[in-house]
Amino acid sequence: VVTQTLRNEGVESAVQDKVAARIDAHARAHAQMLSLKGSMASVDDIGRTILSSFIDDGRINIDGPKIDFPDRSAMALSMAFFELSTNAQKYGALSNGAGQVDIGWRVEPNENDDEMLHLHWIETGGPTPKQSSSKGFGSFVLDRALAMQTRGKVTIDYPETGLIWK
Repeated sequence: VVTQTLRNEGVESAVQDKVAARIDAHARAHAQMLSLKGSMASVDDIGRTILSSFIDDGRINIDGPKIDFPDRSAMALSMAFFELSTNAQKYGALSNGAGQVDIGWRVEPNENDDEMLHLHWIETGGPTPKQSSSKGFGSFVLDRALAMQTRGKVTIDYPETGLIWK
């Protein structure tokens, strides 16, 4: 329906492809949520579903304990992983033949002795990252959507070695 509408409105094919890819990532994450018992999805399952093609070629390493996310947070995390992988393909570690992405997480107590999840996406071996001056939907997903859904905090750094998203 969306593709047909965009085509009928004369939207350029690159924009149509971008919208279709985002909808596909969201649909895969949603299908994964529906296939699970209850309303939880593990960080590992979310990552492996969204990033399966890169994991298969050995360019992404995913490692961490079993942590389940409630459905809305799981959807936000899946969209963040999709945006990160898209950016890594276009501009970062997955844009060449040598780059790697390390995704990991751990749970540690915070200052109130509540458990806090620390999640990272670290790119290496790609071009030097550059911070984009434009702020679109992808920036919203990476900077704010996941933080809002989890009551967390997101940081993005751009060292010469590669993008670091936490």
